Amino acid sequence: MEFKSLKDNRVRVIALDTPYLNEWEKIQDSSIYNMIAEIFINLKAPHMAQQEREKTVERIN
Repeated sequence: MEFKSLKDNRVRVIALDTPYLNEWEKIQDSSIYNMIAEIFINLKAPHMAQQEREKTVERIN
């Protein structure tokens, strides 16, 4: 998938600092968890913000 199509679908692409394979054994599980959490937050946040905007508009109308 190309970056342009991701951008058109409002998906933000973020480069993550990933460990080198020779350092993989030194990595703590929490750092991988943090990377996955960061990806999830960046993917989910715009969707949740849109839902909140829609709820606000419904309350006003």
